[in-house]
Amino acid sequence: MPTVIATVGASNANSFVTVAEGDTYCDARLNASAWTDAEDDDKAKAVIEATRELSAKMWVGSKSTTAQALAWPRAYATDPDAAWAGWGYGHAPAHTPAEVWRLALPHELLRRLAMPADADH
Repeated sequence: MPTVIATVGASNANSFVTVAEGDTYCDARLNASAWTDAEDDDKAKAVIEATRELSAKMWVGSKSTTAQALAWPRAYATDPDAAWAGWGYGHAPAHTPAEVWRLALPHELLRRLAMPADADH
């Protein structure tokens, strides 16, 4: 299984979230069976790929440090829900984990759709 490193601001981070956080998130969601039925190896790949896609987007501000691997946390990025406030060093917006799951679930769904009908996961 790929190692998921979800340490905020780490130079070797490859995910904004852990597989365990994904399990918790998906336990409370409808239509999340692609995630809940998946093997941990596939879940790890899905969160890493979803994080890669989110980190590749153009974001306001700049990375908080030059050493961090991922796009968040960011400096000079204001929180649109709090007037004149930013997210601060060491934090990503509260919606970041939800965005990872919105991207990770389709990755897992597409992987399953591409599998032959008689294949094990």
